[in-house]
Amino acid sequence: YEEARRTEQAVAEWESIVRLLPADYDLRVRLATTEIQLGRRATALEHLLEASRLRPLTPELDELLARELLGRQRYPEALEIYWKIYRERPDHPDLPEALPLLALQVPVAPEVRLAAARLAEGRGRPDQALEILEETVRRYPDQDEARVMLAGLYLQRGDAPEAERLLA
Repeated sequence: YEEARRTEQAVAEWESIVRLLPADYDLRVRLATTEIQLGRRATALEHLLEASRLRPLTPELDELLARELLGRQRYPEALEIYWKIYRERPDHPDLPEALPLLALQVPVAPEVRLAAARLAEGRGRPDQALEILEETVRRYPDQDEARVMLAGLYLQRGDAPEAERLLA
């Protein structure tokens, strides 16, 4: 009980300090990790977001932040972190689930859409990849790579006329 009381007291002190020194990265990270231990994930999330704006988080904190943002359906912010993770560690296990979902929720650049479609297809979700690519071709008609990938998916489904139309 005494340790919990001291932790609560420390958090209260850190909160007042961070209001005075909002750009203190280390304090924000310490506060966020302590808030997580106390089960205050929403408050921790805000401190992690602020810390990430000050300088890069560790890979573990990036993952935690991305998962929390996704879980709270804060899709644009989650996409930003997951895209960073993708660029640094394209084989991260969260990506095949997260990136395709986010590409369907947030208007994103063709590069992100293509990566998401590849991840969906690699995960055995051709319908999800198809949806991403169809939207990509609609939004970016000059995106040849998306057009070729989409035609390939149409061929896999046995829809040769649609694949031909797309490549014509």
